[in-house]
Amino acid sequence: MKTKPILFSTSMVQAILKSRKTQTRRIIKGYPTSDEALNIKDIFEHNSDYVISQSPYGKVGDILWVRETFQKCRNGFQYKADGISTTRKWKPSICMPKEACRLFLEVTDVRVERLQDISERDSSREGIKMRVGGVPPYDSFYQMPGCPNRFQTAKQSFHHLWASINGKESWNQNPWVWVYEFKRVEKPEKFIL
Repeated sequence: MKTKPILFSTSMVQAILKSRKTQTRRIIKGYPTSDEALNIKDIFEHNSDYVISQSPYGKVGDILWVRETFQKCRNGFQYKADGISTTRKWKPSICMPKEACRLFLEVTDVRVERLQDISERDSSREGIKMRVGGVPPYDSFYQMPGCPNRFQTAKQSFHHLWASINGKESWNQNPWVWVYEFKRVEKPEKFIL
């Protein structure tokens, strides 16, 4: 088992804390986006051990330690995701040291897929909120965390979320992505050593 850091935005940390987010997608860097240039799915299906060994966030059983926006205080650390009001400046997640980490995620599955192949169910697992009693004629609507926009499906909401993080054109480029499924776990023994 290896431990690796992973960055999440404040709204995604909140979704993890509320058990709404159990998946994350990360663009596979260095691969062409067109099917003609490289069919990574064929490579994945015929050489999955090799492909998984290239995964930047590890394999099944590895632990991801979440880096989130924080600040050091007298009694330890505070986290922006907790909604704490403060006059002090928050430190960005990329600067969070290991000793400030409070969230640990065990990787339960790793796979490769095209971004737009995400299912409705997996879109919900990306932290999308579902609300019942939406605007007629719909019985429900979906929202990405921190956004008042309403969507007919979780996939539409995820599309909006993805574009807000990775840029408007990223969705249309339909890149190959790493798909990581995870569950929250306790802090591993000897984590900071």
